[in-house]
Amino acid sequence: MKKRTGIILLLSILLAAAVFFALLNMFILIGGNLISVRSEEVDLSGTRISDISPLLRLSSPSRILLRGCDIRPQDYDTLSGRFPHCEILWDIPLSCGQYPSDSEEIAVSSLTEADISLLSLFPNLQCIDTRSFILAEELKQSLAECLPACTILYSISAGDAEYDVRTEMLPLGQSNLSADELIELLAKFPSLREVDLTGTVFQPEEQLALCSAFPSIHFLWDVSLYGNRIPNSVSSLDFSASPPRDLSLSFRKRLLCFRRYGTFISVRKVLSPAFCLTYAPHGTML
Repeated sequence: MKKRTGIILLLSILLAAAVFFALLNMFILIGGNLISVRSEEVDLSGTRISDISPLLRLSSPSRILLRGCDIRPQDYDTLSGRFPHCEILWDIPLSCGQYPSDSEEIAVSSLTEADISLLSLFPNLQCIDTRSFILAEELKQSLAECLPACTILYSISAGDAEYDVRTEMLPLGQSNLSADELIELLAKFPSLREVDLTGTVFQPEEQLALCSAFPSIHFLWDVSLYGNRIPNSVSSLDFSASPPRDLSLSFRKRLLCFRRYGTFISVRKVLSPAFCLTYAPHGTML
């Protein structure tokens, strides 16, 4: 009798062990969750797991959610290598914080070379906003090389202020920038349409150089004519009271500085020897 009882007990133990190992092969225990190895979607968001090795026993998951977990880039590489067709959503750790991997746009407060190497892990990233700090030129170049299709928003120092790279109008009146410095600065603003330089003194040659370098930009400035500084925003100039003695090259250059919204000023003889200046279509030669 005792022998039979011992055999029954042994068989029960073996059966329990067999069931246990069968269940062990059918389920995984991770983050306090018992998950079937055949699960197509696994959601472990917020569980703060840091060991992803149990997930490698999954059969063929289509989606794994790991947001709010302490996942490292190498952990992601391991999972994506094991399940290349699985969508893995996790928080990517940059030096300034963690960002959802499916983000289309991220705003960062700092950026390092190590961060740039991680940005390729964002499959849907379209825009990076770095306007909260000054992005170094070398990092800007690295970003453009790493993510050529991604829009990079950054700030540019101009005068005493910072401006969005998408700025269309720059108020730079009374600035101390030379014409060469302005040409270098304005080239950094691809969307620029207007620059206000009222009160800033330039020679006609410098103003013409700026117009030539940026034909699509409207400049607001003063032009020096016969001892007077005249805003180039005026619609006409009348010299009938004191006409110029001749149309010297210097005089003609100054007239070209009255450039406004794609037009040139032309010189029209009204009554000899008086001259009146009016606007003519773009391209009119003096």
